[in-house]
Amino acid sequence: MKKFFSTLLLFTIVNFIALSQDDQNNIQFEESNVQIEKPPYFGLGGGYVGNFLFLNLDQVNELSKSQGLENIKSPLYLSGAQGFTAIGLIPNLRLGFAGYSGFNKVEELDDYNTTKGLKCEVTYTAFGIDYGFVPFKSIAILPGLNFGWSKIILNNYKINQFSWDDLKSNTFTSNTVEGSFWIIQPNANVEFAATPFLMLRLGVGYPISFGPKWKLNDVLEVSNVPSNIKPSGLVLNFGIFVGLFNY
Repeated sequence: MKKFFSTLLLFTIVNFIALSQDDQNNIQFEESNVQIEKPPYFGLGGGYVGNFLFLNLDQVNELSKSQGLENIKSPLYLSGAQGFTAIGLIPNLRLGFAGYSGFNKVEELDDYNTTKGLKCEVTYTAFGIDYGFVPFKSIAILPGLNFGWSKIILNNYKINQFSWDDLKSNTFTSNTVEGSFWIIQPNANVEFAATPFLMLRLGVGYPISFGPKWKLNDVLEVSNVPSNIKPSGLVLNFGIFVGLFNY
């Protein structure tokens, strides 16, 4: 009897193992298409930005020629900084703030040791809103719009040795004409996240200015200023930023 039950138990175990293996062989695994979603653009940081601003300086150089000076060259190089942060409520959207300034000038020294010259300076302050697209890993394209205010400052001077007492006697010639403008600038930037903490940028934009107000020495209003003297023109920029960049 024991031999019978032993044989039966062995037979049952062998059949159970055989059936289990057969079931495993019949199992079919369905392939599934796993889609890996790209993370949304995220950028938080700040850094240095250099801008080449191509101005129309025809009327400015008419003024320069009237003083016997050479032309002021374009573009002007504007140096400054920008900071920005992503907006979590709206994916890929970011807000920023920037400020730049720069100038070009011409001057010469005459036979009487008198220096005469003309300086053209531009300042630019703006808020910005950009939307990031990530076509490739570590590369983002950001069209956007900046809005703020800008100044173009013209300073012509003719002066020799100068001391504090000359301020009392008014024995010098120097006038500053300053124009204040509102600015809207469409722009597009291409950014490369070299590391999660370092980003490089190239960009292009075009500031559109309106609502000019001109003053002499920040006191008197100036009339009849040529309309093409304004801080508007093609801008090419580059930048280097530190922060957190996920794209």
